[in-house]
Amino acid sequence: MPNTPTPGIHFDDDFACRQIKNFERQVYYKQKWLRAYKTKLQILTTIDPPDSLKLIRTDGSTQKSFAWSLVGTGTNGERAYECLFDVTDVATDGVYFLYQKCELLSVKFEAISEPIHIKNYHRNVRPFVYKHSKNEFGVVWSTGIEMTFMCEADITDYEFLHDRNEFIDQVHNVSDLSAHPFREAKLNIAEARGVAPYVVDIANRVMCCDHVLFKDLLIKLGEGSKKFEVTRIKGYPLIGGTVGIVPAYNNSSLQFIDVDPIQPGIIVAYDMENGFFGTTNVVHITDITMI
Repeated sequence: MPNTPTPGIHFDDDFACRQIKNFERQVYYKQKWLRAYKTKLQILTTIDPPDSLKLIRTDGSTQKSFAWSLVGTGTNGERAYECLFDVTDVATDGVYFLYQKCELLSVKFEAISEPIHIKNYHRNVRPFVYKHSKNEFGVVWSTGIEMTFMCEADITDYEFLHDRNEFIDQVHNVSDLSAHPFREAKLNIAEARGVAPYVVDIANRVMCCDHVLFKDLLIKLGEGSKKFEVTRIKGYPLIGGTVGIVPAYNNSSLQFIDVDPIQPGIIVAYDMENGFFGTTNVVHITDITMI
């Protein structure tokens, strides 16, 4: 592997494996990627054009190159490039690195990713599909880019709540004025074995975007959720993270709703016992057999 002076943008600018103290248990963590998925990647640089992004196997062989395409130019001379990260044609169950070099005369920048374990299936690894409505976080989102991040994650610990307004008269009779049911839950990062700290760091940054799709559900950070609660075990370097979330659109009626409706609050539902939508929707369940 190339030896680069800029291995990554971790908290102390070093690889996760080098952050493990000598008195801690030595653990090797690889970021997971599902082979069937693709994602756009973006780079901002003043070196034009940058070298192709290379996918390198742990034996040092280059497996694939991803060419950058110019998508925008900034006021200070920086340029935005994008490429499509597509590994559907590489060998499965392999460990790879991404390597990027930008060089012009005496100026040279190199970066290597953390190890990426590409397989057809990883247990409990799920994608976050995210984008943002304005240019920030070091990304030119106005190009329409939508990116995908994967890690061991799930939604758990559902809470079922409601906001309610009521009128109580002098003899304490109660009349409901309005009520709005809603749900809250926890987004959990990591299985029992844990993940490297940078995974929770990236998940936290992803959740700062205003469009995050997870398990076909648009999610937002819950009210008052300002940080991931981190679970640690003394002497063990991997961690877990939990943060409160809510659905972006509150489906209080439990009718079917598209994950990205035309307008918030507009719900399209089908009455399966009514012929209004056509004869194919007239369905009556008359018997259920338990197996």
